[in-house]
Amino acid sequence: MILIYFKKKNIFELNTKKTLLLLLTILIIRIISILNSPLGLSVDEAQYWDWSNKIEFGYFSKPPLIAWLIAFTTYIFGIAEWSIRLSSPIMHFLTALIIWLISKNIYNAKVANLSTLIWATLPLTSFGSLIISTDTPLLMFWCLSLLTLLKTLESNKNIWPILLGTSIGLGFLAKYAGLYFITILIFLIIFNHRFKKNIFKFIITICSFLLVCTPNIYWNYINDFSTFSHTAYNANLNAISLNYIEPIKFITSQLIICGPFVLIAYLIKVIKIKTYNKNEFLLICFSLPILVVIIAQAFLKTSNANWAATAFPGIVILIGSFIYNQKNKLILVGIKLNLFINFIIFFLLTKIFISGDLNPIHLKSDPLRKLKGYPEQSKIIKSHLETEKPSALIFSRRNDITKFSYYLKLFENKEIKRYYLTSRVNPINHYEYNYHFKDHTINKGEVILIINRLDGVNKKHIKYFDNYETIGTTIFNESKDSVRKYYIIKAYIK
Repeated sequence: MILIYFKKKNIFELNTKKTLLLLLTILIIRIISILNSPLGLSVDEAQYWDWSNKIEFGYFSKPPLIAWLIAFTTYIFGIAEWSIRLSSPIMHFLTALIIWLISKNIYNAKVANLSTLIWATLPLTSFGSLIISTDTPLLMFWCLSLLTLLKTLESNKNIWPILLGTSIGLGFLAKYAGLYFITILIFLIIFNHRFKKNIFKFIITICSFLLVCTPNIYWNYINDFSTFSHTAYNANLNAISLNYIEPIKFITSQLIICGPFVLIAYLIKVIKIKTYNKNEFLLICFSLPILVVIIAQAFLKTSNANWAATAFPGIVILIGSFIYNQKNKLILVGIKLNLFINFIIFFLLTKIFISGDLNPIHLKSDPLRKLKGYPEQSKIIKSHLETEKPSALIFSRRNDITKFSYYLKLFENKEIKRYYLTSRVNPINHYEYNYHFKDHTINKGEVILIINRLDGVNKKHIKYFDNYETIGTTIFNESKDSVRKYYIIKAYIK
């Protein structure tokens, strides 16, 4: 049903009913993909699930909303990979609807249909709908913030500035990149006449924003501002090394996650536009500066492909109008080709997620290998838990403690403690901060099991244990040339 639209000459003039039907079809396909996928949780997904077992107003490396969402879906549907990921396709569907409302508000329904279609088929959206990540709720609340900002500027009702502050705050609770929105808004209040004359509305907005954010700010205060420190650590601007390769890599990644013609069309729109209407200016303000900042970050040190994700709602809405009014046949062919490629990527990702393999693509190293084998390896470890009845499980890698915490269901077994064995003094992840072995409460002589990638105990850590011995192994063949092997080591606390 989806590909049939590409045979029509009026692909850029879909009516609203067909657009909604298309969105619902994509949503259903994505939910079916999640329900039937054999792929296990990634490290980040397992960690977010781990957080969801203890509801707080913040966590070591991220604000709390991602954990709240997982807690909600797993409370209703039970704990499984699909229920942990379930909110993602739903939120991307809602994001598409909000983009439709923004586009309709600024332009018309036909432009809104096109912008929504482009958004729903971006590789960024197709991939993000199949995993649970902080970018997904951030993008939804970012779009909601754009919509409520337009309403705030156009209406005298006080509800809109309150909703604007609330949605910006919820975006902040999803990911700290939500601060881009409030930062850009403050600049506009200072330098733009349209915003200056609505200053009292924006005072209400800022108060609402602070009210929503206060619990997380307080959590950071009583936890040594660990999340902000971690964010600064990720930015890593202490050791600046000017380079040209990282910006090129970042720009290339943006061309991949949105499609080359989409980004090129946006740049043409920004460069060639002679007169901005006030709302188009708004969309540029909430997209272009973000791209510039992240490119600068890449030039100074490095950047990740998803760091500029919040720029794409504004980009997509702007190019929806640009394409709809475009007369250049070459540009139209390019965009149509881009949409077709995006649909192919959507179907390819769906196939990979359902089958759990890359066929017909053949690579020497399977990029999905880290999502496989942990349930089987957990069964071996669980048999040793039942036999040895240890007081604690000890891990030395974040990947291992997150994955096995989920697949061994350690949250259900309160008798077995878990610790992260490291010599690092300043923690750089959640487990080093909350489960550092130096803070253990295990009694002398009690049995523990160490789950390690190497046979034996690191020389730096031998001092903690007595009479350790390897009692088993568990192996998963990742590829023809690679295996994932864990040694199960029994030891006693000194």
